[in-house]
Amino acid sequence: MKKTTIFKIWGIIQLIIGIALLFLGFSDKDSFDMPNISLIYPGFLLIGLSLMILSVGFSPEVAKLKSKIEAETIDHAGKDISEAKRKGAETVIPAVTPELKRAYKTIKDEKTIEEKLSEAQRLLDNKIITKEEYDQMRKRILGID
Repeated sequence: MKKTTIFKIWGIIQLIIGIALLFLGFSDKDSFDMPNISLIYPGFLLIGLSLMILSVGFSPEVAKLKSKIEAETIDHAGKDISEAKRKGAETVIPAVTPELKRAYKTIKDEKTIEEKLSEAQRLLDNKIITKEEYDQMRKRILGID
């Protein structure tokens, strides 16, 4: 027999005994019409201990249920997570390089490739754009994207 099954049986028996002691404690009145405290306190003690023992006995079932809920949550959120990752990759680069957009727009208008490349080099020399931005701009101008 599994240990968890033993804990479940032990906890249920102890819970039944505790409830019986409470019932007897409240039904057995003393001469002053008060409940029998000597039965009520042990009843509460047994009920409390039985709940702890039952929680140990049912812990594998709780763990299985928890893992199933987590798996369902991940499956449900998987589509949203992948979409967020995809959008994150698209928005990080333009957000980091606003100067690149403006610079590219200014040199895009009706210039030859040589003029565009020299304009991009001028922006890099004047430290308006970074080396990475220059490389991206150069690739766009040359159509290497």
